[in-house]
Amino acid sequence: MKLNPTILAVALAGSTFAMSAIAQVETVRGVGSNTQHCVYNVKGTADNARFSISEDGASVLDNKTGLTWARCDLGQAWSEEQGRCLGEQEEVSWLQAHKSAESYSASGQSDWRVPNIKELYSLVEERCAGPAMNTQVFPSTFYADIYFSSTINNLKATGDSAYAFFSRLGQIQSVDKDSLLKVKYVRD
Repeated sequence: MKLNPTILAVALAGSTFAMSAIAQVETVRGVGSNTQHCVYNVKGTADNARFSISEDGASVLDNKTGLTWARCDLGQAWSEEQGRCLGEQEEVSWLQAHKSAESYSASGQSDWRVPNIKELYSLVEERCAGPAMNTQVFPSTFYADIYFSSTINNLKATGDSAYAFFSRLGQIQSVDKDSLLKVKYVRD
């Protein structure tokens, strides 16, 4: 069953409003148009304690999955001095995302790859929306970023689509491999 994102957004907004009567809801304003809404008095699924930030700040170890993630997206670099990602997020095709991984470097490591859809989905912070990710750990993630995964949609015989992760509500959808999307890299 395919859900309509607009209906989901309205449902989430309604449930967030209803939850505000019983839970502490906080709006966090970030850089640009990034506004995140989180419920903080419920257990998080991707809270800060789950992650260990590298000494140089450019990568983070997910203590739950054992995966190491680049904190910045393709096109950006971590600035230890400023404590944030600098540069513009690049949007590339699925093939370009894989090719760019060959030359990508963060925390002195160069064996980065495009994550599969399960790995990307593991980053969902269920108590937040807009984006549904931990923006303290991944400060380059904005309200409605869409990230390629390495997972091909095998339901289409043509092989021209892959799954992508929509950060806004933590959704997964099939997209054309020629689409131009953002990339978040991972390593084992």
